[in-house]
Amino acid sequence: MEISYVIRDITPPVGIRLGGYGHRFNKRSTHIVSPLYLRLLELIDPYGESFVLLQMDLLGIYLEDSQKIKKILSSKLSVKEDNIMITTTHTHSSPETIIPMWRKTFPYTDEERDFFNRWWRRVYIEIENAAEKINIYREKVRRTFVARGSLDQLCYNRAFIDGEIDPDLTILGVESEKDKILIVNYTCHPVTNTGLGISSDYPGELYYYMRRYGYETIFLTGAAGDIDPLSKGLRYMRYIGEMLGQKTLSISSAHAKDIKIDEIKIRTYSMELSIRKPEKDVKELLKYYYTMLSNYDTTTLTEDLYYDPTWIDLLYIDEEIDIAERFGDKIKTIIQVASLGDMIILAVPGEMLVETGLVLKRYSEKNYYATTMISAYTNDYVGYIPIERSFRENKYEARLAKWSILGPNAEKIFLEKYMNIIKELRHE
Repeated sequence: MEISYVIRDITPPVGIRLGGYGHRFNKRSTHIVSPLYLRLLELIDPYGESFVLLQMDLLGIYLEDSQKIKKILSSKLSVKEDNIMITTTHTHSSPETIIPMWRKTFPYTDEERDFFNRWWRRVYIEIENAAEKINIYREKVRRTFVARGSLDQLCYNRAFIDGEIDPDLTILGVESEKDKILIVNYTCHPVTNTGLGISSDYPGELYYYMRRYGYETIFLTGAAGDIDPLSKGLRYMRYIGEMLGQKTLSISSAHAKDIKIDEIKIRTYSMELSIRKPEKDVKELLKYYYTMLSNYDTTTLTEDLYYDPTWIDLLYIDEEIDIAERFGDKIKTIIQVASLGDMIILAVPGEMLVETGLVLKRYSEKNYYATTMISAYTNDYVGYIPIERSFRENKYEARLAKWSILGPNAEKIFLEKYMNIIKELRHE
């Protein structure tokens, strides 16, 4: 097997708006806490089949952009588009590459939109540069291994007081003469940095920690839809990164199991999903919205306002207006599964809840694969994939907004699709 790996800096300029957090009120970034990177990895099996993984320190990516990027990579690398996986860490301290939130309450100015677009074009250029460079540096793989450990004191289930977490820390290691690459999979929202600083959050801290020991790290965020860190702030961000780093080093040396990736098999399938729509029509929503907005001065907002339930209702009405005006009855997306010998990576196009992720991992590892990774926020962003209980108990993950448009049946559809693909790949 052969390997090629490239990393490029895609940090935006200070002043760009950040996504993911409502209490920022869409203020512009003021500083850089840690850079954002893209990491491009290509693995080629003995039969010439490639698996290309592009990971970016971003909030997410929509299908339209991932398809454009796959065309670029396919052309540069002479690889089938279906063999390319594009994942994001979902750091909440990066630009609004998905959603964006509250388009009426906090619209982008022309200057802000131009600022974003110029940076986003640069990301595309860096992807092309990475693809050109990766063609030059290909090496024989000397060793591949998997390792698995557990870290259960870093995060919690924010949706259900009796809910599970997924403590698994799963690693795929690939070593060549030049590089030692670790694909690391862990399940926790990257939301520790809450300020106005651009940041790769705790996955970036893990990356810096592992570099001190000669490893390059590609982080895959698991089914973390309802899993949050136990605390917030820069100190805890660095703590999580360090704890993950220490555990990664420990299990990579003490519990690594050498594997042989004889064959790479990848499947990509298109899906069409029904979405929920607002109960009220646009005219009624607009009237309600502007009546509520008249009670606030949006030029003098403070963070305390984010805990005002009336203000929160206003923001959700803003979201419902956007959905009613711009969304149809269905959305198209893709799911992808990569089989690498006796391990498998399930690429999820959105925010899968941990309850669903654990069902898939247990199904896969009980019946078919020794090691299973779930890579959420990959290839597309359809928002949350709530479970039935989320709707029954009126949880945040199920409240209608652009980040939660799927209905109660979506989880079952995803489960069935992934289980069928897992079974199909293993029995080929």
